Amino acid sequence: MDRLGFFKQGLASVMDAASSIIGLKKAADSFVEVVDEALSNIKTDIGFHLPSIDAAIYDGGASVLENLAAIGYSTIEVGTYKDGKLHYKTPEELKELARKANVKITAAHLNHLLTEPVKSEAEASNEEENVKGEDVIQDVQTEEIAEATINDADKDWWLSALTICKDLGCKYVTMAQFPENPDQATIARYAKYFDTIGEMAAEQGMKFCFHPTKAELTKSDDSASVFEMLAEQTDKEKVWFEIDTLEAVEAATDVCELLKQHDKRVLLLHLHDYGVAGDSGLIDFDSIIKEGIKRGLADIFIEVRDFHLPAMNCVERSYYYVDTLPSIRY
Repeated sequence: MDRLGFFKQGLASVMDAASSIIGLKKAADSFVEVVDEALSNIKTDIGFHLPSIDAAIYDGGASVLENLAAIGYSTIEVGTYKDGKLHYKTPEELKELARKANVKITAAHLNHLLTEPVKSEAEASNEEENVKGEDVIQDVQTEEIAEATINDADKDWWLSALTICKDLGCKYVTMAQFPENPDQATIARYAKYFDTIGEMAAEQGMKFCFHPTKAELTKSDDSASVFEMLAEQTDKEKVWFEIDTLEAVEAATDVCELLKQHDKRVLLLHLHDYGVAGDSGLIDFDSIIKEGIKRGLADIFIEVRDFHLPAMNCVERSYYYVDTLPSIRY
């Protein structure tokens, strides 16, 4: 996607030069031919979700990133963040590895669940006594929690992590973790949490995305999924989404319909299959990418988790499959 930038910068100078040499009419015709030929070879950047091969990064970070670049990957989504390090590397080490391999770090996965509030004995006792009135209590809790703010410890965690991601050059930070079997109050609390993270990310010049898993995408008893409720309750100007194709397939969710429904909010895609991308035949990657580009998709990252071959072989075959898709060239 970044590769289209040089056209915007060079149009005027090219036309001026061509016009002075061969005349305006011929210049226009020649320019169209040149642009058409150049555009036929331009493709969107294909990124890689680095946590897929996290163990390899630990063993040999430099060679891994160089191998990814040699395959054709141009952008990287990092993850495995802990104690100020990503993939067991300091930000400085990771930046240098990326620089030497000539790949850009554009996104990061940061998972940090809310610190659970400590309940007093009175509150705990009150909950036990009011089990029969659970629905009423739930409604009250939902309203109260929706107004709650994230505590200082959680804010400090995000401030440190976001600062590191900004320094790495990230444009997007994504959270792919959510409490299991959440009730309405928990969903409301996390909607507020995500809005707060989104505000903090915006202050650093980044956008915050939520990556739903199969659990959040799955509907039950004809009710809205957790993801749908979060999409409804979060601020469209603060929270965006990263959709994983395999998680969606396992949740019986149509990715193209998700893209249409959440127009312009899905900024990132994980091209994820059972093993090598395209091997299962269950995911229409080409249609998904086409729809995503139409809806404002910013980046795509191949993810590989199920390795039937040596890891880098799967990573390479996934790239070659995606690289052949018509949607990659536009």
